[in-house]
Amino acid sequence: MRNSALAGICGVVVIIGAACGTVSRSETGGAERAPQAPPPLQYCELANHPEKYDGQTVRVAATLYFMMHGYKFRDRHCPGDEKETAVLLNADHEAKLARETGSEEYNPWSFPKIITTGKFRRVTPSRKSDSVADNSDLIFEMEVVEGVIK
Repeated sequence: MRNSALAGICGVVVIIGAACGTVSRSETGGAERAPQAPPPLQYCELANHPEKYDGQTVRVAATLYFMMHGYKFRDRHCPGDEKETAVLLNADHEAKLARETGSEEYNPWSFPKIITTGKFRRVTPSRKSDSVADNSDLIFEMEVVEGVIK
């Protein structure tokens, strides 16, 4: 009787613990849950405090703008040329953006707000060309496009 009562209590503890997230699935014989990503930084946090994030891989929510000289992040809530960030992305990133917006090809003039992860750094602009990257104080090297917000 004592063993069956103890087994019943342990079963309730496991069920409650699993419901509350205190017991990993591996402890109950299943696969562990993937850790949740931290919330993305809002772009102005990154632009207003570049020294804090310099050289780090960051997850950010930002509007992706395009002009004939390249891609950039900018936001009307944190204006200024020194707060615009050149964005380096590749064809795979553009393909993901196209899928996320429901298109066969990415339209760079759509200016989507996206969540992305990449390497952020402060630089001294080289001014070698008209490219956004050569004329920006901030660079974001895109690694992963998570999705389009709007």
